Amino acid sequence: MEKILNHRDRYICSVPSSEQVKEKFNDFLAQLDKLNRQSYDQLAQDAEKMENQKDKIADLKNKLLIREKNKKSLEKELLSSAELLEELNTEKTNSIVENMEMESRKNQTKARKTSMSDEKIFEEGSTIVITDRRDYTHKFYYDIDDEKIEEKLWEEIEKCADFDLKKNSPPH
Repeated sequence: MEKILNHRDRYICSVPSSEQVKEKFNDFLAQLDKLNRQSYDQLAQDAEKMENQKDKIADLKNKLLIREKNKKSLEKELLSSAELLEELNTEKTNSIVENMEMESRKNQTKARKTSMSDEKIFEEGSTIVITDRRDYTHKFYYDIDDEKIEEKLWEEIEKCADFDLKKNSPPH
């Protein structure tokens, strides 16, 4: 029996007093209020984070739009540069073709035949006139076989220049 009584005390429900119920109810309300405040604080923080994220997203979208515009302008510039390069390449090709045609025409021109008087001059030597086209006129004879034709010609030209200097120089 003692065992039964011991078990009975264990299993008997006791009804708490109204004060205890009020106290537990107030504790429960306090905990609920605390949880509500924490929830509101958490919601406010989450709302702030969401707003920050929205701002970041808007900034990133703006940057993306700017980069897209920049990309499009660079693409246009690249296309125009490619067109210019193509035109330059065409111009270069045309210039090369024109140069080749000019070289071909130049190579096709026949050498002019020398006249009889030119051949006679080359064979026998001749006379040329050196002049300053004003006061000095002098005949210069040369022979094809003469090795010093160039020196003699320059001496004669120097005489022509000296004559011109003496005439234009002031009296001493």
